[in-house]
Amino acid sequence: MGSLPCRSDLFCGQRIVATDLFCAFCGAKQPIAQQGVHSEIYSSSAPKTARLLIEGTSELSTPTYLLEKQENLVGRRDPMSNIFPEVDLSKYDPQTKISRRHARIWKTGSEFMVEDLGSSNGTVLTPVTKDPFRLPPHTPHTLANGDKIKIGDTVLHFIVN
Repeated sequence: MGSLPCRSDLFCGQRIVATDLFCAFCGAKQPIAQQGVHSEIYSSSAPKTARLLIEGTSELSTPTYLLEKQENLVGRRDPMSNIFPEVDLSKYDPQTKISRRHARIWKTGSEFMVEDLGSSNGTVLTPVTKDPFRLPPHTPHTLANGDKIKIGDTVLHFIVN
């Protein structure tokens, strides 16, 4: 990929990559930036990501799990069984009410889904606009920004970034 001089109105003249939307030196938006490897960073159609905030802990900052993978297992880790969930709630589950493979959260298109994996104590979803209900096992449900998921005694606040 070639480099070009900054093409902003300020025209600082520094050399930048042709696909850069902003000059790395003066910060000016490039008026004729080409589509390329850097443009998706600034695109309004960037893929949605999400995170889970653990509510009601005594920690100084709210524990957060980023849902970075396409599919995220929620549960308790168990090295003996080789189970290492992306959202490991072992620390927040002293009474072991959370199954090792309790639930999963995944992304399909632009939506996030949640499913109870047949856990012993179930999963309760509290949608932003409805009353709480227990998820039937192995039945996917669409998540919305602000929904709360109760797994054992742990409440996860689902936030879309």
